[in-house]
Amino acid sequence: MVPSGHGTAFWSTLFLTFIVLSLLVPPPVTAFFSLANDFVDPSYILSGKYKNQTQVAQQTLIAWANELNVQAPWSVTNKTYVAPSGDKHDYMSWSPYWWPDCSRVGNTTVLSLQTEWTTCPYVNRDGRINPDVTMIKDDLSFQNLSDGIFYNAMAWGLQSDRGSTVYSRSAVNFINTWFLNPDTKMNPNLDYAQIIRGPHQWQGSQYGLIDLKCFPKIASAILILRDGKAPDWTPDIDTGMASWAKEYINWLQTSAQGINESRSTNNHGTFYENQLAALKLISGDVTGANQNARAYFSNQYLNQISANGKQPLELARTRPYHYSAFNIAGMITNGRIAAYTGNSSVWNLPSLSGATIKTAVDYAITMNASATNETPAIDELTPYIAAVASIYGDPNGKYKTQLDTMQSGWQSEAWVVWNQPLKMDLSSPSSSSSSSLATGTNSSSTSSSEKSMGVNLLLALMGLLMGCFLQ
Repeated sequence: MVPSGHGTAFWSTLFLTFIVLSLLVPPPVTAFFSLANDFVDPSYILSGKYKNQTQVAQQTLIAWANELNVQAPWSVTNKTYVAPSGDKHDYMSWSPYWWPDCSRVGNTTVLSLQTEWTTCPYVNRDGRINPDVTMIKDDLSFQNLSDGIFYNAMAWGLQSDRGSTVYSRSAVNFINTWFLNPDTKMNPNLDYAQIIRGPHQWQGSQYGLIDLKCFPKIASAILILRDGKAPDWTPDIDTGMASWAKEYINWLQTSAQGINESRSTNNHGTFYENQLAALKLISGDVTGANQNARAYFSNQYLNQISANGKQPLELARTRPYHYSAFNIAGMITNGRIAAYTGNSSVWNLPSLSGATIKTAVDYAITMNASATNETPAIDELTPYIAAVASIYGDPNGKYKTQLDTMQSGWQSEAWVVWNQPLKMDLSSPSSSSSSSLATGTNSSSTSSSEKSMGVNLLLALMGLLMGCFLQ
């Protein structure tokens, strides 16, 4: 019961308590989303540029690293079904758009899954994913692995303390588990990636190379740890990872799958070149990485964008909005690797029709996904709108307006950290928080100084409340 005569003081103090406590709650971070592709210049992260403008986005980035750490570790040896080689270290996936046609098999009973896989011929249904491909999770595991390495390395690089932290240890542990540990490592080939099942010898296809499209994220992370001299990034780890990358590079450049994929003219060719360039960065071959990035702009890129910004090869697919955004992600990644290795002029390099990456993004912004019955993730294009704004500039606020229209609260997205400068409303709660970065000594995204301040204020307010009763 509130003491007689003190009701007004009590309720006023209680109201003040709730107001202050609500201010102590960290702003919500956005739900995790895996980018199709990206490359971040390690010097940008290590320099700490734009830290004041991106503090909430940094909190999201750290929260995502923490979330991925709970899911880890990942390994090709964890799958239920082993590749036709019988070697659990061989990566394997099934081609997603191929479906069984058992109409001519002549069976009189329902076939078991295993019998269906090896008896029925498979037919292509572009854009329609066969749900049973998720029974083999090497592709999803690699995607999660790349994100885990990517966000943990950046979480480490954004901190002022560059000692050993949970983030640097996690990134290195993930790399060691997938690539180097003799018990869990992946063999450096994709002999069994995107197998088309059926009554024939199972072999991977050239299209399976896109399963490892996220190598630029891993390259970004390794360069951050390497250039930032992370204590956990030891010479043995560096040498081992470079050796693995060189073996896989050799497979990419000499195997039938790799040679055929290098000739792809659509997004597959885009991702082939930046995967190879990223691997060369990991191996220490900066010149080779630059050659691959430039090779893309001298070949596939020239015929990918029409004068009005359309991407005909992607628009011909069953999900044109998705594939247009998907290829833009690869284009920008190639551009960023080229710029990082000394060729920033590629941003203004025209296609044969006179268009640039910016032209492609400007057209993609106008596309109506619902017109083709697509329900894309909200983040499918917005990170690359931000990328174009940061690369080409946004003097009239065109891209900021588009981001505001497409995604409320985009300022708190992790990709805001490395897509700067951007026009941002620094007076809004989502972009003006004074919270500092996590220290990395535990898995919380709230720093110890914030917690201490919160506890002190809470104690003070509790004292005020008690004072109301004791007067």
